[in-house]
Amino acid sequence: SCARNVGLTKSPAQLEYVHGYRSNGSHNNLFYTSAGEAVYPAASLGVVHNLKTKKQRDTSAGVHTKSVLCLAFDPSGTFLASVGGNDDHTVAVYDWQKGVLEGKTAGDVRRVSICKYNPHTGQLVTAGERHLKFYELKNKKLQGTKALYGKVGKGQSTVTALTFLGDKSTLIATKGGDMYIFEGTKASKYFPHMHKGPIYGLDYVEQGKEVFILTAGADGKIHLRNPYLTKVGNSFNEVIQVDLSEDRTEPKYELVVQGHTSSRAPHERLRQGTVGALDCSTNKPTYFTGGEDNSGNILAAGCKTGRVFIVDVKQSVVVNSFTASHQGLTQCRFSPCGKMLAVAGMDTNIVVYSVNNKYKTINTFHGHIAPVTNLDWASDSSTLQTNSSSMELKFWSIDEGAEVKQKQRMADVDWATWTCPIGWAAQGTWPKGATGAEYFPTCSRSNRTHWQDGESVLAAGTASGDVQLFRYPSDVGCAEGVSVTGHSGAVVNCRFTFNEKYLVSTSSDGCIFQWRHYEPQEGEEESDTEETDVREQYDNKTSSQPSQVVRSGYVEGSPSYVSHGGGIPDPYKNHSLQELGMMRGVTSPLTGKQCLTQIGTPAGWAADARTYSSPEEGLELEWVYGFRGHDGFQNIAGAPGDKVVYHVGAMGVVLDPEAKAQVYVTDDPMGSGSLRGNTEDILSLAQHPNQKYHATGEVGPQPKIVVWDATAGAPHALRVLHGFHRRAVVSMAFSSSGQYLASLGMDDDHSVAIYDWDKEMLLATSKGDKNRLFHIAWSPHDGTLLTTGVKHVRSWGRLGQSSIKKGTRLSKKSLVLKPKGELQTFYTSCFPDADCAAVGTKRGDIYIFRAGKLASVLPVAHAGGATALYSTLDGTVYSGGRDGSVKTWDLKKAAPIRKVQVQTSGIRTVVPTVRSIYANSREDILVGTDAGEIVRVRGASKEPAVLVQGHGKGEVWGLALHPMKDVMVSSGDDGTLRVWNTTTNELVGAVMLTPKMKVPVGGDAGESGKNVKQLPRNAVRAVECSPGGDMVAAGMVSGEVHVLQLDTLAVAKTICDREAWISSLRWSPDGALLAVGSHSNVIDVYDARAGFKKVIPVSESWSGRQLHVDDHALVEDCGGGNEMGEFGLGARLWWQWWGMGGWWKAVVVVCSCKGHSSFISQMDFSKDGKVLRSNSGDHEVCFWYMPGSTGVVGKQLQNASDTFNMMWTSCTCTFAWPVLAIYSFDSDGADINSVHMSPSGHSIATGDDYGKVKLFRCPALGAPPTVYGGHSSRITGVRFNRSGKLLFSTGGDDTAVCKWRVTSVSSKRAVATNLEDVHSSVATKSRRFAEGADHPDLGPVAVGVLRLEYHYPPLEGDIDHEDSYGYK
Repeated sequence: SCARNVGLTKSPAQLEYVHGYRSNGSHNNLFYTSAGEAVYPAASLGVVHNLKTKKQRDTSAGVHTKSVLCLAFDPSGTFLASVGGNDDHTVAVYDWQKGVLEGKTAGDVRRVSICKYNPHTGQLVTAGERHLKFYELKNKKLQGTKALYGKVGKGQSTVTALTFLGDKSTLIATKGGDMYIFEGTKASKYFPHMHKGPIYGLDYVEQGKEVFILTAGADGKIHLRNPYLTKVGNSFNEVIQVDLSEDRTEPKYELVVQGHTSSRAPHERLRQGTVGALDCSTNKPTYFTGGEDNSGNILAAGCKTGRVFIVDVKQSVVVNSFTASHQGLTQCRFSPCGKMLAVAGMDTNIVVYSVNNKYKTINTFHGHIAPVTNLDWASDSSTLQTNSSSMELKFWSIDEGAEVKQKQRMADVDWATWTCPIGWAAQGTWPKGATGAEYFPTCSRSNRTHWQDGESVLAAGTASGDVQLFRYPSDVGCAEGVSVTGHSGAVVNCRFTFNEKYLVSTSSDGCIFQWRHYEPQEGEEESDTEETDVREQYDNKTSSQPSQVVRSGYVEGSPSYVSHGGGIPDPYKNHSLQELGMMRGVTSPLTGKQCLTQIGTPAGWAADARTYSSPEEGLELEWVYGFRGHDGFQNIAGAPGDKVVYHVGAMGVVLDPEAKAQVYVTDDPMGSGSLRGNTEDILSLAQHPNQKYHATGEVGPQPKIVVWDATAGAPHALRVLHGFHRRAVVSMAFSSSGQYLASLGMDDDHSVAIYDWDKEMLLATSKGDKNRLFHIAWSPHDGTLLTTGVKHVRSWGRLGQSSIKKGTRLSKKSLVLKPKGELQTFYTSCFPDADCAAVGTKRGDIYIFRAGKLASVLPVAHAGGATALYSTLDGTVYSGGRDGSVKTWDLKKAAPIRKVQVQTSGIRTVVPTVRSIYANSREDILVGTDAGEIVRVRGASKEPAVLVQGHGKGEVWGLALHPMKDVMVSSGDDGTLRVWNTTTNELVGAVMLTPKMKVPVGGDAGESGKNVKQLPRNAVRAVECSPGGDMVAAGMVSGEVHVLQLDTLAVAKTICDREAWISSLRWSPDGALLAVGSHSNVIDVYDARAGFKKVIPVSESWSGRQLHVDDHALVEDCGGGNEMGEFGLGARLWWQWWGMGGWWKAVVVVCSCKGHSSFISQMDFSKDGKVLRSNSGDHEVCFWYMPGSTGVVGKQLQNASDTFNMMWTSCTCTFAWPVLAIYSFDSDGADINSVHMSPSGHSIATGDDYGKVKLFRCPALGAPPTVYGGHSSRITGVRFNRSGKLLFSTGGDDTAVCKWRVTSVSSKRAVATNLEDVHSSVATKSRRFAEGADHPDLGPVAVGVLRLEYHYPPLEGDIDHEDSYGYK
């Protein structure tokens, strides 16, 4: 008996790829999008196919209840015409936006297959079988006029294609290969024999003064008269791209989409093509298909003729063939042992052949009364089960050679596959009232392992074209299933691939669908007070989950989008437009203007030929700062050549300390369809016994394990293991032979999995523990597998010494602790010898187990906990702990041989926790700490040498570049500010900043604490270097701003005016002002020359007037003179010589800019320092008067148009003219966190929520960007250095700081030859400017300094521009 939850499976499948293209029965149904993607129908889907990446997207199922043969929009886009598949082929015209039928009429009793609007006259034309009509819509009536052939040509013909010429005439092509031109409704010209056979493709192109007509016919020829790319459909269900742009005589042909061809019987009018045969390889990501096109090229193919072909797939050669029946074959399946082949067909018989005996007959089973439809083998190859079209279920014994009549004997049979829809395991899938096989022609069970977490899945294909997913077995009552749609014909076969990654389905519509399992994020949390739970990071992770958006309307002709779903605004993240009650194009409650109308095009700007092309610069990853050591264990390793292997972000890193060089393995977002590396945060690392191969496991809904070669010059993924684990892969270990890989997941059961990694095959799984587990280790001596965690230390037996078979059952056993030990948290383990294990504990002891029992204890080896253990093959044990020490142990003496103390570089007061240890020998030890550093200990007397440095736990946000030196400054939630030499890539200084104010973090009053992610009070999330390079300002989450001397990192001034997160800092061009933006929605501006005091704006006639400092009123009569007046509350006024008149005046330098309704996100100063531009979380763009301007200091500019022609010292605002088109159409405006313009003005760099660095041509007005991976978290900052040759990016949660080399994509020769032209142009413009030719309104104004700058693209070699051209 069996009791089981028969509820809905957790989630459906996601359609990933469609093989095939619907060409039969239709014409001219293949197009390009404006982005150059191919659009075509397949089954009931519309497919958008990216020709570069070979990926498909936006496939959506059709919902027509009756066939619609063709569609056409009118030139204005207002009306949509359609032709139905009913008897009179009704022609209808709709106002589709209003959903109103404007008119309809009968088309023809003959088939109508084409409808098009004349783009010049707006007239609708339909064509088909001996049919050609012209329509007019008047007063809601659609009237058609038949075409008049007269004496031109052969008379009325079947039209297969039509287009319209520039003189408004109509050009048609016929089934006979002829072509006609119609003027109005009358034929005027006839062109015979343009193709041998039907012409299916016809197009008309105008390019300047040239005109081209393109035709494509059933004879396989394309007649082209121009060098342009064209669209071609053919009758083999394939899409071919033809490129004649380079050479007309030798065109390039590229097969874009391939499928099975169609067959056509003499009495059939349409081509039909069922893909009926399907099977998946048992050990490779390959599947085989066969259809009615008689292709037959599969491993064992049964054909309609009754003949069986045995194919050597590698050689693509038929190695054997024989006749199994005189009727068609329906089933062909090898036994699990591989020694037998079972064949069944329309003659109702099942024949079993001997593979090893040249396919001689072993048994022939008779008994079915109808054709056999499904067949399965038992796992031991002793029994068959079959279904027939008459709903029969029968069992057959191979040994007895007869039918098994006693069905109870089959109750406990273990079936290798389950494809029979009629049977015990599938009986719950049938709907009520089902009477025949028209409901579920086929089904398939996932291959013995779990396709989804905690359950096996049964997929069933229906006659209506759906694929339904059920729990396996669906044995009780009527189970609920989840349907996925796309096929337009009956699903005749479905199979899971061997590694559970995909479900493949075939259909009578001729298409093959490849489905990938998809599961929504889970929200469960499991707390552990001892360690930071990575699942919190995953559950809150949005880097690879763009928010769902809905269209809100149109703004200036373009669609506008907002996030779907509301909520309380969170001040610790960017808000969606909907959360703030605002949308693009909607009037701002603050300014009374539309949000984006405050950005305008500079005068004189005009688009050129390069405006909408990709950027001329590219990026190459040159260095990555940091190491993810704060939440993983034993995740560093050594490699041949004295190299170090570790990970940060989504990158596996190989460091050569001597050469000071790094290589990386990560995914390339713009690469081909093959995965090159991890795409999410890497959490764990394991080393193969050969020290060449390494495995990295990541965080994610279905995290991947990537195996790669660290010795390769350009490492890339060798194998990818995917589909079993959930949330994260916590730890991994290779077997001593290197054949197997064990992994530990972060699902609710912390499951253990064992893979044959080279075959990408999951061999065994088991639940680990409900408590959190940290580490898995595999003994190199005896194959013992051990897991450790919270109140968990268990052995899984000796594995890997011999072959591990698929389906092996794993069993665990707790190690015996008493009487010497106690149950507690166990961190990591190692194996000094056979039958011996060392385990580190929370209390700092090291437990030594022998034969599964606690044999001895090394007491208090590390104060606070023994967090890292490693042993070499000679039995030496190395340990590290929370006390920052690393000890080398002699277990025989139970005493440490050596002790080394590790400290955080630059911050000696911080004691790091040792999380990872790797040793080649007693004299060469690598140590990884939670401070993001890796140190090497060599020799008995040498101090630890720091190899890798980075930020510790928390996000990295602050990023600034020195204006004159090769120096970069970063800061993060670990409370540190770090200074880096970008030439040597070394840390040259670090300081821990501590907040002085004791206020709760969470912003100003009124913010709901429960909706705020509590951040460390010492988190430093904004930094900015002064223009002189002598100071750096650091803003903290606590609301404090520290101004430090950059050379000594001594704090010169601390500002404590706000109690909310400081989110943005910006110095004025002369360094006199510091603007501070915060989550108080206010910008405070300070004067650096007056000790960063706040001074109040006053009028010119100010003596005895009321002054305001932070809303406190003060009255003071200062009188005159040059003395300093003190006004209390820290407010200070001073005097200076001001203006041409030489009179004294009180100068107001600092103000508070109040007006934003959300937190300040970015700021930029104008080049003259008189205007400040700011963005906020609700996407507002504001401009503020600064000292020296004509307006009131601290007030907003009333007319944004006054700023359109302003020059800015930087471009970091995400809403500004140069960055208008950096957002995608599905963006809510909050997914871009940082932007920066290169000093040359050629490129715009952006960092987004999805971990991608993008490079746009500047200004970004719609040209496609280049995209770069490596980060795994939202990118919080991007900045070019002063020369523009380097770009830096910070990765938030991944703690990585990446250094990118900016490369030139354009031709160096072309740039060099254009220098003279540039010089001439600039010189001419400078003369005209000096003479006032272009600016007559300036009048006789004295120009004090005229500085002309032109920044050349970087060139290799030394070119002295100043000597050559006389200017910079």
